[in-house]
Amino acid sequence: MEGGKIVAEQIRKNIEKVEFKYQDHVIPLTFTFCVSIYNTIMNIGDCIKKADQALYKGKRKGRNCVVLFKEDDVLIG
Repeated sequence: MEGGKIVAEQIRKNIEKVEFKYQDHVIPLTFTFCVSIYNTIMNIGDCIKKADQALYKGKRKGRNCVVLFKEDDVLIG
């Protein structure tokens, strides 16, 4: 999981450095990444739900970040 966080953080930083332009406007582009673990006990839908929970946690945190899903994270209504 920590390796996934490192890779996602590198990607996030590289995206943030790129200057996207449309006509005369510079458009800042940022991403919030979430990392969760997939194992053979769960199905892919469960893995995606965990990543989605982490994504909402990252958005509450202020966006443009990398968050890890932890088993004590609570599903948001």
